Amino acid sequence: MRIIEKELERLDTENLEQANRDAMRVESEIRQLLILIDEFSRKPTPELGKSSENVKERFCLLSRKQLISLGTPDKSRPHDFLRAVSMTLDALGGLTQRQVLHINFFFKEDFKPVGKKINEISSIISGGAGVTDHHKAVEMNMKLASMQNKKKLTENSIAACEAELRNSEGRSVPGLPRHPDTNSLNAVESKVSSKKQEIDSFLSVQKTLKKYLYVSEVREPVVELYIESPSSALIADENLSVLEHLSRAAELARGGKIENDRKLEIIVNAAPYLRKSREELAGLLKNLELEKKKYFDELELFENSIKERAGMLSDRENKMKTLEKTVKSEKEELDAVSRGIDRTSAELLLLVSRILDANVIL
Repeated sequence: MRIIEKELERLDTENLEQANRDAMRVESEIRQLLILIDEFSRKPTPELGKSSENVKERFCLLSRKQLISLGTPDKSRPHDFLRAVSMTLDALGGLTQRQVLHINFFFKEDFKPVGKKINEISSIISGGAGVTDHHKAVEMNMKLASMQNKKKLTENSIAACEAELRNSEGRSVPGLPRHPDTNSLNAVESKVSSKKQEIDSFLSVQKTLKKYLYVSEVREPVVELYIESPSSALIADENLSVLEHLSRAAELARGGKIENDRKLEIIVNAAPYLRKSREELAGLLKNLELEKKKYFDELELFENSIKERAGMLSDRENKMKTLEKTVKSEKEELDAVSRGIDRTSAELLLLVSRILDANVIL
């Protein structure tokens, strides 16, 4: 390899003047490329490419740093500058082959001026190299260095993906939350039901009230409500106006106008009991509403926790699948690059052997 490098240095010296012209031209084109990259970075990301926006941002940021770091060509060593540019272009933005596909697919039209300028610069470099065996060796050596750099980038990318995959596999997911119990709610519902049954039983004079309305030939909404549901009517009847109607019904019964019901007199004289029962039922109904709200709030939290957990599991699974695909793809790419390095090394060995008319060992 030392012999090859010395021979390439000799070739560089012979072509110094042309190389300086090429280097100055390439430097000018790089300034234009930086402008195009800036314009590309400012263009809005299409909706389809949102998921790859970070690839675009990383390319623009890293490629600017790479191109700016090239500096200006040294007139005494223009070939070094041209080689550095060639290697930089081959690994511009630190993109893997998969990420290059992302750029070309999601940002094809926006990226087209940048890609065109990169090709123009590459053409200047390759065009200046000529077609002689000597120049082919220079090109091949540059290509080999570029491929080795690409291999290193791909290896680093695989290592990063595998590390992230291990982290994803080891990341814990919240356990299943406990479903809220209905014990408190059931207890209050039972008390409400029991109290309603007690009131409905005590005020079970619906038959008498129907006859009262029939004989009175009037429509009394309160009485009709008591006929339908005594406990519900009692909650609505804050002033216990039903007692007045029951007193009239008792008078009608004493006059023989309607059938007598022994419970009428008891109910008429039970105002304190009805008030107390009404207060107790109202309190129980209020507690019932509070317990319902508490239960359904807890149920909503439970269901949200289940959805969140399912979402986390799904996201982790999708992320791991993506990482696994990426690792597989980049390992295949790494194999291809490694084979390319071996092939190019062998070709360079044969070419330099022919140039030097000697057996060269890399």
